[in-house]
Amino acid sequence: MTSGGQRHGSKRRSFMKCPFCAEEVKEDAIVCKHCRHDLTVVSALMERIEDLTKQLQSVAGMPMTREQSMTHAPAVQGPHIERAAVIAGAIERHIPLLSPLATVLLALGALLLAHFIIVIHYDLSLFWLHVASLVLPFVFGFIYRQTTTEYLSSDLVVGALLAVAAIFAMSALVAEVDKVPVLPMDRHGWLEYIEYGASIALAFFAGAVCRQTAIAMSTPAAKTSRFVYFAAQYVTAKVSGVSPHDPHDPHMDKYLKRVGLAEKIITASIAGASALVSIWSGLGQFL
Repeated sequence: MTSGGQRHGSKRRSFMKCPFCAEEVKEDAIVCKHCRHDLTVVSALMERIEDLTKQLQSVAGMPMTREQSMTHAPAVQGPHIERAAVIAGAIERHIPLLSPLATVLLALGALLLAHFIIVIHYDLSLFWLHVASLVLPFVFGFIYRQTTTEYLSSDLVVGALLAVAAIFAMSALVAEVDKVPVLPMDRHGWLEYIEYGASIALAFFAGAVCRQTAIAMSTPAAKTSRFVYFAAQYVTAKVSGVSPHDPHDPHMDKYLKRVGLAEKIITASIAGASALVSIWSGLGQFL
């Protein structure tokens, strides 16, 4: 975690790597001069992690929990973890810092603007409205989630509230322009409302989960849900060019290997199907 070598006795190192951007900063720095993240809590946590890691290394054959494996993984897979952490940290540095409320309000405004332009102003195909309902909530969901959490339900709830507010605001706008009722009058209309709302809520939720995965990749010691931890481990392995593997958690390692095998089977199936289609197309000229 540091660039000043190993700790000797009680002597402190003068430099360390920022866990958010992987740039070198002074060990007693309060704020990273590169990415401007607060380091007061992180510095103490990193020292504690190092002490715990040394204790774990001294106990041969001691089983490790998921949390311990997350903090211990950089010591075992340093080059791979660091590469993924640098990439994830670079992504983090380019994301604007907005309050959660401001992010949700901006997402609502963007959806209403897209609806006005596509439906009311230019009367375009509803296909473009569905594209906007997927892309915009995903982007704002990614911006919204700035820290990891052990529970994902809160992000889904926020996405659902955003969807409800957007749908009713759009309906009110259409009702004002076309002089029609705000709420649908038939089953088909309600199904369309539910489908559109689900796309907004799930896209926002997916963006928030992807942001948590990026944070977990750049900060392996962060507490996350099991799903986000799994995703971070898998993406880290793919970015590093190694097979998905977690030697410290047998259950997680089993899941990672299964996903890796499934990916290989799907890739091989697609390649085989493409080859068969090409062969059949070529033979079709002679049949």
